[in-house]
Amino acid sequence: MSFNGEIKPAAIPLESEIQPGSDAALPPSLTRIADIPRVTEQGFVALLPLNVALRVENLDRPARLPDCVCTKFASPAVVVPARNAANEFLLEKLEFDADYSDRAGYNENFLGRSRPAPMPEIAPAGRNQVAPKKRGTGPVLHYHHFSVVMHKTRRMPIFAAWNTDYSKGVRKLAGRESFGKDRWIIDERMDEKYQLPKGFYDRWKKLDYGHLVRRDDNAWGASRKELIFANSDTFHLTNCTPQHETFNRDKWGYHGVWGRLENHIASQARDQDFARLSIFSGPFFSGKDWRLEDEEAGKVFVPISFWKVVVAPDPAGGIQVFGFVTSQEQDLEDNPPFTEFSADGFEDEQRSLAEIEKHSIVRFSKDLKAADVMLSNPGGESSKRLVDVEEIWMGRK
Repeated sequence: MSFNGEIKPAAIPLESEIQPGSDAALPPSLTRIADIPRVTEQGFVALLPLNVALRVENLDRPARLPDCVCTKFASPAVVVPARNAANEFLLEKLEFDADYSDRAGYNENFLGRSRPAPMPEIAPAGRNQVAPKKRGTGPVLHYHHFSVVMHKTRRMPIFAAWNTDYSKGVRKLAGRESFGKDRWIIDERMDEKYQLPKGFYDRWKKLDYGHLVRRDDNAWGASRKELIFANSDTFHLTNCTPQHETFNRDKWGYHGVWGRLENHIASQARDQDFARLSIFSGPFFSGKDWRLEDEEAGKVFVPISFWKVVVAPDPAGGIQVFGFVTSQEQDLEDNPPFTEFSADGFEDEQRSLAEIEKHSIVRFSKDLKAADVMLSNPGGESSKRLVDVEEIWMGRK
């Protein structure tokens, strides 16, 4: 079937605006209420004023329906979702993927095969500090969109590597309130002795379960199932480091400085390829870390410094690499712990990958270090203090 012409919207007055019993002329298609027999031998007749509107629109940009005022026979109000409800949903609780065999983990070609971002390695001198998985299957734990290497004695990640996609088509959760309630679990692929127990975090009230891979970064997917499982995977204790509540929420939170790093770099996009980033992060382990004695976990050292590396596509076909460090110089007493803690003591820096390596057992590939934007930093410094994300050195102009 075909037709010529065009479909054009037109404003049509509601039939309900015509008052029953009015002497005004009615269109032929309408019947006066008074002319309808109310009760007959076969039953009764009720006239229901029904207004039907058909709208064809772009689901990615839903139009707002105009307000309508009806006088006598008002129909129920139509509620138009504020967001693209056709593509978004809420999670009432976390749902974990019980089949770990399908976890692909970090993808070094996520930015394109011409832009590889190899996962960091552990320096030979530090390999004896890596926690093994059960049954001798190697040290790397793979999840949906990310991978983790654990420290044997610290019982927390040495580093995590993850891929994040900011494309609208794979972001279907309607904000952080839709992520579902927190529920942390042990990863059964690794002995529990290499993972800090939940009880430790529950007893030390000033310490948060600190995501290394943020759920904001990982909650994406081509399907509802992928998105749900990716969001839940970030709640393995292997993706957790103990972080003081002020530090966690001020620096790592969605609105914190570190929580906005990736968004700021992604905002520099000149084409849609920039919607994707590859990211590495981990704590610095040092003798200055906070030492706690826990009734269940025993001796626990809480890291006070963290690093993050963001790999972004370059419009020329290559990559740009950004390194960051956050640390604090406050001396805190353990008894009572952290009572004088504040975010004022923290300093954020943009730092070269070579400088990050000096204080870690993590080693980055030659290609990543060659793409480090700090190599073109005016003045040649390997570190730069940051007060706000706007001060990030984005590389040679």
